[in-house]
Amino acid sequence: MSRVVVEQLQSAFPQDSRGDVDVDAHASSPPALRCVPYPLSSCDYVEFVRRADVGLFFYDPSRYYSRYSAVLAEMMCVGVPVIVPAASWLADQVAEPNEEYLAGLLKSSSALRAGWVSQGSRCVEFSEVPGVASDLLVQFAWDEPLDAGEFLRVTFVQRDSAGRVLRSTPVVARPVVGATTMHSLVPLVEAVQSIALEWSGAFTESARLGRVVDAKFLPRRSDGDGHHPRGAVGLVGLGHGDATT
Repeated sequence: MSRVVVEQLQSAFPQDSRGDVDVDAHASSPPALRCVPYPLSSCDYVEFVRRADVGLFFYDPSRYYSRYSAVLAEMMCVGVPVIVPAASWLADQVAEPNEEYLAGLLKSSSALRAGWVSQGSRCVEFSEVPGVASDLLVQFAWDEPLDAGEFLRVTFVQRDSAGRVLRSTPVVARPVVGATTMHSLVPLVEAVQSIALEWSGAFTESARLGRVVDAKFLPRRSDGDGHHPRGAVGLVGLGHGDATT
């Protein structure tokens, strides 16, 4: 069976200065995928992994719920950031260092405490967003560790002053095995005036939902795009059939 290794992934649709697809540029642009032969020699494979900018894993989370990925382990060992599917073994490997990083951000002296109003047992609203804030960091807690297969689906809905939805960001996650707390960070968009936080069981209504116990707005950073990294070693995306932002 013939196999290839993706070397480079780039946009297949170059954009002009307005963000529209540039048809002329697309016609002369290089292929969207560049591949290297398979198999590679051991030395070539190590070099291939080491020079990667990011590892993007299009794995089926149902098949990799408890299945090991050697490629993920290799990329993490050499410090390559990764994007992995939620509710999978891969997400578990990313969760622990990310949780440690987010817990540290929550304790930062520069973080601004966020007040919220409960809108029932599955929703809270943050009606005052500081102008200096770039991100919202929320901590959930449970009375005891969750069972295997229990996951939380959290949706951050950002609105402007007229109540129009600016962005809806879904997250599927759970605490690290044995833990009773979980953190989630969402970047704020410009003109956001309020944020509704809604949550439910990701795969079953019987999942224990937890509660919001702490929340902080993080001030805008002076470097980069002003936002704080959402993780320490990588990010967790959603599975098949879910929209991501």
